[in-house]
Amino acid sequence: MELFVNLLWLAIAISALVSVRNQPRRVKLAVGCALVLLFPIVSVSDDLLPDRAMYEDALALVVEAVTLVVIFVTVARITPEHPRRATLLAIVSADPRSPPLS
Repeated sequence: MELFVNLLWLAIAISALVSVRNQPRRVKLAVGCALVLLFPIVSVSDDLLPDRAMYEDALALVVEAVTLVVIFVTVARITPEHPRRATLLAIVSADPRSPPLS
């Protein structure tokens, strides 16, 4: 079971890194942070496997960590929109000729 959990973490890490291969640097940083947070949770779940109740708690922690990875990646992909300033052009009729005579 320990091998399965380690392979699960490795699969999550590889798929996360492959999915952000062409993304900006901050997205890659967010995924890296999420993977760093995920690794100890999976390692703790390795140690808790002999007890069945603890296994369910460990599995819940892994699911929560995967959810955090998804949230971090989603937040990192948000790009701020800069509002466009309204431009008002005041065109003054500056015709130097006098108005036509009627």
